[in-house]
Amino acid sequence: MIAGSMVYINRMQEIISDFDGTVISSNDAIHSIELGTNIFMIHPFFESLKGSLDTRPDIYFTFPCINLSMGGKDYYCDVIIKKEKNFVAILLFNYSDHYNEVREKIQKINSEKLNS
Repeated sequence: MIAGSMVYINRMQEIISDFDGTVISSNDAIHSIELGTNIFMIHPFFESLKGSLDTRPDIYFTFPCINLSMGGKDYYCDVIIKKEKNFVAILLFNYSDHYNEVREKIQKINSEKLNS
């Protein structure tokens, strides 16, 4: 496997659930999810989507920079949700390291501006 692709694989989690939210599979690349867990119970962000998944037949949502607190850790992820014929695919792209680096740089610049 190419080293660069490992970085990508370790930052993307694929979660598959049925329409009731029961997790059927997860690659656990970001956060370990026990099979059979309900996706709507993992985080309030997912719970807020429950009505949309129930009522709309064809769904493709993208959400940039969602703060997900799971397992005592904070993650900043882009989230894609796609409702397929027999399941719901949820993709999490973990950009936490990048977000934290940018936030630190911005804080440093703002501090320097305040001090001058």
